[in-house]
Amino acid sequence: MVTHNVTEAERVVDRVLVLDRGRVIASGTPAALVQDHDGAFVLEVDAAAGRELVWPDGLHPRRRDAVRTLLSVPAPRSAECVAWAAHELEAGRIQRYALSPTSLEDVYISLVGQRAEVAA
Repeated sequence: MVTHNVTEAERVVDRVLVLDRGRVIASGTPAALVQDHDGAFVLEVDAAAGRELVWPDGLHPRRRDAVRTLLSVPAPRSAECVAWAAHELEAGRIQRYALSPTSLEDVYISLVGQRAEVAA
């Protein structure tokens, strides 16, 4: 199967090849690719307009646009990061946050951004 639908691939295939400009840049089971990624969780934060955030020690944004920032969060630091985000929300420095498990789509975007294809 060849698909650009990463969510579909994560659910129905045994192995995934990630292609970038015709070259294989990663392969393995969806679970293995996610496990090899740099964090067990993703913290998504929407900053309040005009606010500059100070991130928890040792964590650095891995993707950022004008408002939304994504951070990779190791499992042992997940509670700390949620507490940090709740405090920032209460202080008005962020508008919302969400902590979710790292997905195959997170890995895909990290590896190749918007340009690549996922072949399964």
